[in-house]
Amino acid sequence: MAGIDAQQIVKQKDFLDRYNQILLEKFLTHIDNGWILRKAQFYRGAIQEEDERQGSRKLLVELSGKKEWISYRYLGLRTGVRLLPHGKNNASAQKVRQMAASLAESDSGFTKLRVKIHGSPDATDAQMVRDYVTKKKPKNKASYLDLAKEIDGVYKAPPLSDVLRADAKIFSKAPWLQTFLRNVADDLEKNKSARSQNRATASAMADIRDFMPKIKSHSARLRLLDLTLSIEALNFKSATELRKQVNKMVRKERLLLLQDIALAAYGTGVINKRSYAQIKLSIAKLNKDKVALKSYIDELTYLGRVPGWGTQGMRFQFYASMQKLGEIEPLSGILHIHDKVVYTFLEIKKTVGNRIPYLIKDNFLKPIKF
Repeated sequence: MAGIDAQQIVKQKDFLDRYNQILLEKFLTHIDNGWILRKAQFYRGAIQEEDERQGSRKLLVELSGKKEWISYRYLGLRTGVRLLPHGKNNASAQKVRQMAASLAESDSGFTKLRVKIHGSPDATDAQMVRDYVTKKKPKNKASYLDLAKEIDGVYKAPPLSDVLRADAKIFSKAPWLQTFLRNVADDLEKNKSARSQNRATASAMADIRDFMPKIKSHSARLRLLDLTLSIEALNFKSATELRKQVNKMVRKERLLLLQDIALAAYGTGVINKRSYAQIKLSIAKLNKDKVALKSYIDELTYLGRVPGWGTQGMRFQFYASMQKLGEIEPLSGILHIHDKVVYTFLEIKKTVGNRIPYLIKDNFLKPIKF
């Protein structure tokens, strides 16, 4: 990505495949311990982190300005935002590099890890430094642990409500957006239950996706996309908590949860608006005091297609590139499996169907409160 001419590269006929290949490489590097760069990733100069970050940002800003990338290729754009480092280099990150360099000057054994911290930094660096201390037992142990603590600070996420309010201040040219972000922050602080947090975050991601055409600044669109990643993290956390509680939920609660998960799937780009509308309609048919058993099963069968829709959405963006790379790396084909929202929808949907034997009365489902 270093030195990329974003405006020119997006015009090339093979851009989509090149873009996908870059993302697949990043994905494989992340899940497979560096993948083909397993050893080279620690060589000094192998990765020009600052130049890579700058080039990625230029490309993502360029794509954020394209109509197709904030509509039917929204999933592809968000995946790029997730996988391509593109944030600004802050003072804390600079301090981490300075501390690592200082330690490497007096400890040649630390050079390999210093190169990793400089070239391809991430949150795992802190534990790698601690592991180094445990294994090598350097004399100035405290200095290494201070570095690990500093790295933790760089990657420690502040409360989402604080992030929302901080971003709201930046969008001074869009008062309506500032109000929206502050209202979401207020909702998250007032309602701490997993159910409320899940609903609020799902709705926020969907609204932000719908807002994209109204945002004229391409860099502002990218900032909002970054924000959706933070929102998604809390959404998945709350969904994980709710999966533990689902067996105690009545039918209506499960159906509403299923609808909110579908809304999150739309907000993350996994399904389109038409698909979400169909899911919502199907759930509405089930969300009644009295539902014929056959209708209930028919609608559940229909909802069982949703994970397949998500997979098709991933394939629309990545399939050709995954097939090409799959000839040399089978792991490239598992990118679509890693969508957390689709997986959660499938798990909750199963629990809705599992209760059928306990809800039947005279070939109808019992009233929805049971």
